[in-house]
Amino acid sequence: MHRPNSNRAKLLADIVSIDAWHAAFSEERAVVDLHIDVVFRTTRVGGESSSPVRFALSIKNAEVILVIPENEPIDVLASSVKRHGTPTKVVRETKTQSSANLQAGASIAVEGGAKFKGNIGGHAAKSLEENIVSSQEILEMMCLTSKTREGNYRWELRAVDGAALHGRGWQADESICKIKRREIYGSNIEPSIRVDVRCFRQDLIIDNLELKNEELWQRVNFGNASKKRLAAAEEYIKNRILEEGLQCVDVSEPYAYMTIASVIACNETE
Repeated sequence: MHRPNSNRAKLLADIVSIDAWHAAFSEERAVVDLHIDVVFRTTRVGGESSSPVRFALSIKNAEVILVIPENEPIDVLASSVKRHGTPTKVVRETKTQSSANLQAGASIAVEGGAKFKGNIGGHAAKSLEENIVSSQEILEMMCLTSKTREGNYRWELRAVDGAALHGRGWQADESICKIKRREIYGSNIEPSIRVDVRCFRQDLIIDNLELKNEELWQRVNFGNASKKRLAAAEEYIKNRILEEGLQCVDVSEPYAYMTIASVIACNETE
């Protein structure tokens, strides 16, 4: 039976979207593929009237962590884990234009072997142009597979150019790993497999930060105005994290480690 994924992308859904699923276990099928789809983008935050600030928010590094509680009868098959070495790639097309001048009276060979003379009666030279399109694979994200101190598998994502993460972490139709259910007699309870997206505070990129309250802006527009605006944005982020019941610590601390999204993998039946 398909379980509703009620906590999909709980926090700031526009900065990171996460989904996870696997086929249903059965007596005939004890090993299934686990799929995780994670997508990053830049979002605009603070549009609601209750927010004191507005800003653009993105992330430059993130960790996707597979969390299987100790009491769950689930094992990850180590040989099936997506090890890294396959960076996410995009194809970039480049158009190059070349030209050749045609002077008055010049001969041009055309397909089939025929020739003609360019008689332009002394007017300015014309040019023949050719568009050359070439494509190149560009590395978009790098991913490193490792384990946390708790023994959970972790995929660390970072943009190759050091800028914000944008796009899909990997192809979701490819399994991230295979999971095996240990035989538990008399148990029909589906296992709970959680996927978290975590980062450090210093990995969040806050741009175009503005205070909405003009009077308040006038009061902080002197001295450490930028620090006060940043503090307001950090307080907003902290409140959003706490509202969702996700893991959060002091958001003003650069090394603060926080969970920004969490999802329970869906059990899908064919």
